[in-house]
Amino acid sequence: TIILVYLAFSVYFCFRVYLKDDHEGVISRELWEQVQGLLEERKGMLKKGLWTTGDHHSLYGKVFCANCGCVYRRRTFTSSAGTYKAWNCKERQKGKKGNGCKNKTWREDELMAAIAETMGWREFDESKLDGLEFRIDGDEIKVDRAEERIAV
Repeated sequence: TIILVYLAFSVYFCFRVYLKDDHEGVISRELWEQVQGLLEERKGMLKKGLWTTGDHHSLYGKVFCANCGCVYRRRTFTSSAGTYKAWNCKERQKGKKGNGCKNKTWREDELMAAIAETMGWREFDESKLDGLEFRIDGDEIKVDRAEERIAV
C-alpha cells in the first residue's frame, strides 16, 4: 500500500508491508477472528440504535416498531403531574428528520403491563425476557423470538 502524505507542500511516500504469519501473535488467530466478529456485530447494533454502554433497562433492544422496524427507546417526559418514563419509536423521536413514523408512545408502566398480559404473566418479570422481542403496532403487541447473539 502506498500512502501519500502532504506536509508543508512536500510529498512523502510511505510504504506499508503486511506480513501474514511472520511471527507468533500475542493472542491466537481464532480469538482475533472471534473478537473481530463481535466488533462487527456491535457495529451493526449501533446502526440499529441498539448498542449502549453502562446500565440499561431490561426492555432495551427488545421492543421494536412494527410500522418501520426501528427500535423503541426509553424517554423521560414531563407533565403537570411530574415526570414519567415512556417508550417510543426511534424514528418518531427524530420528528421531521425521521421517516415520519407515528406509532404510539407507551408509558412504561402501561407497556410492561401489556407485555405481561400478552405473555400470560400475572405481572411483568424481566427474568423471562431472554430470547424475546416485541413488535408494537399501535395498541397491539406481538411477540417474536430474538436472534441468537454471539457471546465471548
